[in-house]
Amino acid sequence: MSLRILLADDHQMFRHALRALLARDPELEVVAEAASGEEVLAIADAQPVDLVCMDIAMPGMDGIEATRRLLARHPALRVIGLSAFADRQFVTDLLAAGARGYITKGEAGDELLRAIRTVCEGRSYLCPEVAATVAHRRLHGRGAPPQPDAQARPAQRCRTHPLRDPQRHQPERDPGRRGLSAPGAFALPVNR
Repeated sequence: MSLRILLADDHQMFRHALRALLARDPELEVVAEAASGEEVLAIADAQPVDLVCMDIAMPGMDGIEATRRLLARHPALRVIGLSAFADRQFVTDLLAAGARGYITKGEAGDELLRAIRTVCEGRSYLCPEVAATVAHRRLHGRGAPPQPDAQARPAQRCRTHPLRDPQRHQPERDPGRRGLSAPGAFALPVNR
């Protein structure tokens, strides 16, 4: 028997891309799509669903409130948050509403498949970006977001960016770090 999945996102193109991704796995079946929290509730009440991939920012009822109401009605359902936001408050609110996983849309490819498998095994799943955010909060409290180490070398504090003038700031060559010395790559300081 396949896992019945409901995709909830207000962007139709993103839902179609997710459907195509999930169709590669014969054990997964997308049974419905929703563009709002209200649609999620109506669909889950009308047909069997095992797992919901839930966007947070949808018109009308957002994904956090939809998750809260959905799990109050259908406690056996599993919800994975799927959002463009890795903000600690969104993550915390969605997990408090009962979601079992959270990934950012930027990591939605194979990361979503890993999240689905993990959540279906009864465990929780956070993508690496979100896990780092949550870990920082647990370690450092509710203060400011993580900042790069002031003593770190420029190559450790920077990410490559295609629009920055390569003559103004070149990352240090570091043989242990791939990509920073690639032709045409240059650095832009990251403020977190």
